[in-house]
Amino acid sequence: MKQSRIDILIEQAKTAFFTKIEKHQHELLVEQVDGVTMQINDEIGSVLDTILDERSDDFISMLLMCCVEDPDLFTREPEDTSCITDNGSTGEITAAHCVYHNLYDMLRSVLEHAYDEWYWSAIGEAVP
Repeated sequence: MKQSRIDILIEQAKTAFFTKIEKHQHELLVEQVDGVTMQINDEIGSVLDTILDERSDDFISMLLMCCVEDPDLFTREPEDTSCITDNGSTGEITAAHCVYHNLYDMLRSVLEHAYDEWYWSAIGEAVP
């Protein structure tokens, strides 16, 4: 059975993220929570920026395929459009941009959850 485009993106994101995380595994398990949280957020952002590269030739077709699999990506209002408001842009927010934000948020949530599971497993405790 062919894997869905969203599942492929999730696997790519997890692989790239944990490749980075495992290089710093020891530091992440012994540092203070605030420093780790910031580092994890940076790593997640870096991975997602690479995977969801708007300059890629297949970016729009990838978004469309994801919308076919999960129509909520197209219809749900994104939680964050700060890239427009923070930059003072008065440009239009396109449907593709909203899908991008929704997909980004979904993948971010998946990676945050996967990290939590990894962390609690690494220290030998159950996820709270």
